[in-house]
Order: sequence, then structure tokens, then C-alpha cells
Amino acid sequence: MTAPLILPPRPELAPWIHHILLMPLRESCVSQLPAVLSPAILIFARGSGWQQPEHDASAPAPLPRAGLSGPRLRPAATRSAPDTCVISILFRPGMLAEALGPGLNELRGQTVPLDAAFPPAQVARMLARIDEDGQPARWIEHAQQWLVDNLRPRANAHRARLELGDPRLLFAPAAQLAGSLGIGQRQFERRMDRVYGTTLRDLRRLARFGLSLSDLLTGAGWRGRLAHLAQHYGYFDQPHMVREFVALTGHAPARLVQLAAGDDAGFWIYRFARRDFRSLFLTRQAAALEDAGLG
Repeated sequence: MTAPLILPPRPELAPWIHHILLMPLRESCVSQLPAVLSPAILIFARGSGWQQPEHDASAPAPLPRAGLSGPRLRPAATRSAPDTCVISILFRPGMLAEALGPGLNELRGQTVPLDAAFPPAQVARMLARIDEDGQPARWIEHAQQWLVDNLRPRANAHRARLELGDPRLLFAPAAQLAGSLGIGQRQFERRMDRVYGTTLRDLRRLARFGLSLSDLLTGAGWRGRLAHLAQHYGYFDQPHMVREFVALTGHAPARLVQLAAGDDAGFWIYRFARRDFRSLFLTRQAAALEDAGLG
């Protein structure tokens, strides 16, 4: 297998899971990953990986064979061994705790071993089945079956969802957002923290970033358009957009486009077609914003 696959989940997992990515990395590389709000289950079907330190003086930390990765507001870099294949199961916002139990507060900014949160024997059986099977489609099926087996008996996707109705309300004042849901502002802020694991301000940051990044990498090109893109997506000005991109990806917009167009294998995540890019980067709310005309 040499090409990545982005797949929908099984129907019974669709309320909980946004998408499943199967990413083969034939050569050892350092994957450059942007900030992300949605938690994920990461499984090394083949090979292994290490978390690269933010500071060169620190040693790389081995990543668990199967782990739960929480939301983070900083970019990350992970080094993979040759012939590595990673399964990433991305949860819809707010659905991890309702579906499986672990809360976002326990996972912010880190990846914890899956067998630290769930019975180790169950996790080991799932990994053994993946090891015994040579078909990537079957790897994903084994991972999904583990999820089905571990769903909470009374899990309720509707209870965990935070829908804003008109997607353009995402950038409305917090009091207006709360009023549209029929709740008070403080209750809205608590629900925002529970569902997204962050504040409304940071949710807006990530939505604005995802929309502008999608346009920047898969639109009509960036030369001469950065000031327009900054204005269109609600940044104060172009320098504000540049600062946000550096904070969330480690690179200014123009430099990121150049790196995505280059031959560094570590920037694979920025090279998907627009439809797949939406699946990877945009939450349902942000994708609805794009469909409504903001993007």
C-alpha cells in the first residue's frame, strides 16, 4: 500500500467518528502536524513513531502502539520508522467522552496509551488481529470492531452534540450564540469546554485557520491574495493571519505553501485534494461555514 485512504466509519460509528485515515509512510520522515481540536485514536498498524521534542536538547519520546490523542493548540512533529502505516480515527467534536468515557481535559496536548484507559487485554487482542492480517481494509475493520465493543451502553450522540443552527453564528457574540440555543452564556461556555475542550475564542481561531488553510492550499493560489484571504476569513490584517499560521503550523502562510509543494515527505498532510482536505481539517461546523459562503 502506497497511497493514503480517507474512509467513512461504519454506520453505527458515524455519530461518533468523523473519518478514518490510513496513512502509509514508506520512508522515515518527520511528519509536520498542525494544531487540531478533534481527539483521535492513533494506531501503528505497521512500524512505529516518536514524538519530536519542541527543543533540540530533549530526546524523542516513543509514541504508544495504540494511543488516544487529545486536542492541542500547537503544531507537533512526529518521526516515523521506515515502512510505517498509521490508522487515525478522528472523533467528532464532543463525542469522545460520551462514546468511550475519557474526557478531553484528561487528554489536552498529549497522547496516552490506549491500554491505560481501557482493558489492556482488549487492546492487545485488537493489535494481535491487526498483526495477523495482511489487508489494510481488515486493519480498519479490527479497529472499528474494537470501538463498537467499547461504546458506552447508554452513549447518546444527541446529548453530546453542540449545534449552532446557522453556521455563521460561530462568529457571533457569545451572548447571541447562547441565546440561539436557549441557554445562558455561562452554561454555553461550560458546554463549549465540554464539547470542544477549549474556549469559544480558540474554536473560532481553529475554524478560521482551517477555512483559510483550505483556500490557501487548494484554491486559486496564494500570490497576491494573502491580504484578501486575511480580510475574507476575519483576521484583523495580514500580519495577524501570519502570526496565527506560525502559532498553529510553525510556518507563515507563504512558506507553508512552498513546503506543501516541495518534496519533503513530512508535509504529506497538506497535500490532499480539496474534498479530502475538508474531511481532515474542517469540523462539521467549519465545513458548513464554507458551504454557506464564508469559504
